[in-house]
Amino acid sequence: MRGAFQHLYLRSKSRWADYMERQSSRLSRKGHYLLFGLFICIASIYCCLLIWSGGLLVNRHSIGAEPISTIRTPSPPVRFDTRKDTMLLERIRTFRSYMADLETSESGRRTRDSILKARPGLMDSIRIAESLFNNQKENNHEK
Repeated sequence: MRGAFQHLYLRSKSRWADYMERQSSRLSRKGHYLLFGLFICIASIYCCLLIWSGGLLVNRHSIGAEPISTIRTPSPPVRFDTRKDTMLLERIRTFRSYMADLETSESGRRTRDSILKARPGLMDSIRIAESLFNNQKENNHEK
């Protein structure tokens, strides 16, 4: 598909070059110089207008230092659903035991290695999630 677009692009460039060659062959040397001078004048005027309008914008919008301010938003109350949390924790433990069971056979080790290669931080995330749940339980029991 990409080759077809590239072929179409190159063909259109070639046709445009042929068309421009035919148009420029009609002009004399003096006509070429005249068109070149006209192009330079138009490009120069356009660049000057860009510079001039840019200068006007700088004067209109002065750039200055402003103090950094932060907006404090109230945090929503944290609500724990212990039933969902225990189900999720059970799923995490089941997954951890599944990964441990994969280490017992050669094909299991290959499967485990391919999973960990595709998701390098997976076991770290599982470990962090378990520690978060354990900390949450400890905090709930303290209150």
